[in-house]
Amino acid sequence: MNKFRTHTCAEIGEKDIDKNGVITDVVKANQSILVQIVKEPISTKGPRISSELSIAGRYLVMVPFSDRVSVSQKIASNEEKDRLKRLVKSIKPKGFGVIIRTVAEGKKVAELDKDLENLLAKWSTMCKKLYKAPTPSKVLVELNRASSILRDIFNDTFTGIHV
Repeated sequence: MNKFRTHTCAEIGEKDIDKNGVITDVVKANQSILVQIVKEPISTKGPRISSELSIAGRYLVMVPFSDRVSVSQKIASNEEKDRLKRLVKSIKPKGFGVIIRTVAEGKKVAELDKDLENLLAKWSTMCKKLYKAPTPSKVLVELNRASSILRDIFNDTFTGIHV
C-alpha cells in the first residue's frame, strides 16, 4: 500500500548504533556526523544538539530511523487517537516514525498524506545535499519563528494578515 520508496539516509550505509556503548567505540576523531540543533545557544552555553532527528510539519513530525507512531496527548478522544494512528500507519514509509500533532485532530488522510509528502521531500533534498556538503555545514534549515507560527496557527479559513 505504501507509495513511497524508503527515502532514508541509511542508503548511505549507516547501521544502528548501540546506545549503551562507549562513545569512542562509535565516533572517531574527525568523523562527520549528522546532528540537529534542538536548542539555540544562550549566554555562555553552546547549542544543545541531538542525533535523533525530527522534521516538523503542520500536522505531523517525521522522525527518520524510527518506525514508531505516536499521538499528541492533548487529543482527548481515544477513538480519534486510534483513527489517526491507523491512518498514519497506512501512509508512512518504512524507516520513518511519525508524531501526530494536536492540530491533526479531525483531519482527513489526504491532508495528512500531503503533509507527510512535504516532509519526505525535505528529507530527500537534505540527503542529496549531505553527499556534497563540506563539514561543518547546514544541510536543512527549519522555518524561522514567524513562519513556524504561521504554519501552526493559520489555516485555509484565514484570508489575510494585517500588521
